[in-house]
Amino acid sequence: LFRRLTLRNTLQQLRPQPRRIRNPRTRQLPLPFRHSPKHAPVHQPAPGPEEKLARDVYTALYDTWKAPIFNNIATAEQTHTDAVKTLLNRYAIDDPADGTAIGIFINPDIPALYTSLVSQGDESLVAALTVGATIEDLDIADLQARATTTADIALVYANLEKGSRNH
Repeated sequence: LFRRLTLRNTLQQLRPQPRRIRNPRTRQLPLPFRHSPKHAPVHQPAPGPEEKLARDVYTALYDTWKAPIFNNIATAEQTHTDAVKTLLNRYAIDDPADGTAIGIFINPDIPALYTSLVSQGDESLVAALTVGATIEDLDIADLQARATTTADIALVYANLEKGSRNH
């Protein structure tokens, strides 16, 4: 529940707000909401494919094992994907994964990783849980490698990293 509230707060902070008021939940001022492509960061990191990979793998593992934890985390990963989508929209960056089906990826390296993780997770419930831990470790490493000083991106990344640690 805390993860959902944290990511929901992040999404609310990124949405346009009529005036700058203090957010009683975080005790911080909302982030500025008007950006144009010329103000976009020079390096435009977008961990969207990794979030989609995680969601798709957890969905497949839930289909195999029917363990509620996989469905819960798949739902959380969708929230992560939505947070990244908000950033992409803010900076007028196209989302290449938008509308793609489960297991379908634009990046040519990801389908093999998806297939490998799902097949490992199909071996046993313990293996599936290990795959989940591996996904979260990969997500955390990727987010740390994409560190940025751009405030809104850094906020989303920090919340994504918290979510990955909690999964």
